[in-house]
Amino acid sequence: MVFDECYEELRAYMGKYRANSMQVDKNLSWPLGKRSSIVLTEDTAIELGHPQTDSAAFILLTDDKNKVKDGQVTVIGPDLNETNQARLPFGKVIILAVDDYDHEQLFDRYAELDQVRHTAILEGYMLRAVPQDMREWSRISRQAVKRGINFQKMASAIYDQYHAQPGVSAVETVFVTEGTEAVAGLKTIGTKVGRIVAAMNKMAFEMHFDCHGCEFEDVCEEVGELRKMRDAHKKA
Repeated sequence: MVFDECYEELRAYMGKYRANSMQVDKNLSWPLGKRSSIVLTEDTAIELGHPQTDSAAFILLTDDKNKVKDGQVTVIGPDLNETNQARLPFGKVIILAVDDYDHEQLFDRYAELDQVRHTAILEGYMLRAVPQDMREWSRISRQAVKRGINFQKMASAIYDQYHAQPGVSAVETVFVTEGTEAVAGLKTIGTKVGRIVAAMNKMAFEMHFDCHGCEFEDVCEEVGELRKMRDAHKKA
C-alpha cells in the first residue's frame, strides 16, 4: 500500500521509546465543544505544538485491519496531568483501517478523513492555528485540565468521530510529548507522508505527466504503489 513504508517506520519509531498504552473507554470520551469556542491566553494551562517547540500531526491509512490495534492509545512522554510545563512539543498520529481503500480515489479519501482531524473540536481544546504541513498547535484550558482531560479521553473522542465515518473499521492513536528530539523524529515520518499525499494530489489534478524534473519524482520512484497510480493515470 502507498503508506506501507511510513507505517513500518512509525512502528519502528514507537519501539524506540518507553510508552504507556491503554484502550479507549467510551465512558471517558471527552465532550465535543463549539466550533467558535476560544481558549484565551490567560485561561490556557498547556499549549501543545507551539511554534517555539515542535509539532507533527498526521493520519495513516491502510486496508489491512490487522495492522491497526483498534482502540489502542499510545502515549510517549508525559500525559496532560503529568506535567507542569506550559508548553510541550507535540506529536499525534491517527492510524486508520479503511474498508473502501480505492487507490484511484485515494487522495480524495485521505483528504476527507484528514479533515475530520482538523474539525474535531473538543470542549476546552482549541486549535490555535489551522493545521497544515503535518503540524498542530493547540491550547488546553485550565478548566479542562482541572476536570481531568487526558490523552485517553481525547483519543476516545477521536475514536468515536472516526468510527462514525463510512468505511473506517479500526482506529489507533499515538501521542508524543517526550521532547523536541522525539517529536522531530516523528516529524520526519510525517514529512514523508505529506510528500506522498502531495504527489497524489498532483496526479489527481494534473492531466499531463512530465516526470523528469517533477518535485515528486523521487517519491514516486521510492513508493511502488505511487508508480502504479502514476502509470494508471498516464494510460487514462
